Amino acid sequence: MSNALATLARLLPALAAEPALPPDATPGPAILVEAQALDTARTRSRIKAVEYSSFYNTRRKIHKTMSYAMIPLFIGSYVSGDAILKNRNNPPKWATDLHKPFAMATGVVFTVNTVTGLWNLWDSRKDPNGQVRRTVHGLMFMAATAGFVYTGTSLARSARDRTDPSRFHRTVGLASMGVSVLSFGVMLVFK
Repeated sequence: MSNALATLARLLPALAAEPALPPDATPGPAILVEAQALDTARTRSRIKAVEYSSFYNTRRKIHKTMSYAMIPLFIGSYVSGDAILKNRNNPPKWATDLHKPFAMATGVVFTVNTVTGLWNLWDSRKDPNGQVRRTVHGLMFMAATAGFVYTGTSLARSARDRTDPSRFHRTVGLASMGVSVLSFGVMLVFK
């Protein structure tokens, strides 16, 4: 083994020397090639610790619980509103008595979820894990909230006065429900 190393040590200077030109060749312009050593060590970006408070987890539990409560409210709003629309001239008493409370409870759920969700979104802004999912969920939820606000304010008046021939109140309400359920699904499916 030591003979092989000694032979290698004698050959290395010869290999490093400039090659000799053939006798009939004329030297051309010198081309400098800079040899760079490849850095084989990987550089890792530093992992930053993100610490969440216990209040964050409390808000998260409230947000999650209210999200599950939203589905029965949607069903109740749809069933009662559909009964009112099918019998516009003489709607059933149970439907007229229940539709407004379902809509108001949906407003409460969305208000609480908007506050807790935006607060937690702000607190988790430095956590790269799941950031796209949280942002998409937040944007979809805000769009659904805007739809519900519009449905519950100006469109509710036209629906109550029965001056809404195209049933736009129902269409915007169902679209808002759909966006909301899709936003809910984003958080459930893409963990």
